[in-house]
Amino acid sequence: MTVSDDTRWHRFDSADAVAQAAAARIYSAAEEAIAERGRFRVVLAGGTTPKAAYTLLREMPAQWAEWFVYFGDERCLPPDDPQRNSVMACEAWLAHVPIPPA
Repeated sequence: MTVSDDTRWHRFDSADAVAQAAAARIYSAAEEAIAERGRFRVVLAGGTTPKAAYTLLREMPAQWAEWFVYFGDERCLPPDDPQRNSVMACEAWLAHVPIPPA
């Protein structure tokens, strides 16, 4: 496996700093995509770092109606199981913003 020349590493002093940077990059990508294409599509992951970023995202003044959210790392569990990534994402973020459920 080769590493491309455009590989960039980012160093952060804490998990909180990682979450803040991730939320800012997601928000920036969303604003750019909506400006260019009228919508933003994002695939969510699970875990503690994404959870912190999702919690930060819910405070941002995003154009939520233009966001399309997909789950890329879902467990084969009942829809309301607390170990599902979708449950975590809803509790941390999605239930707090007006993204249309459909």
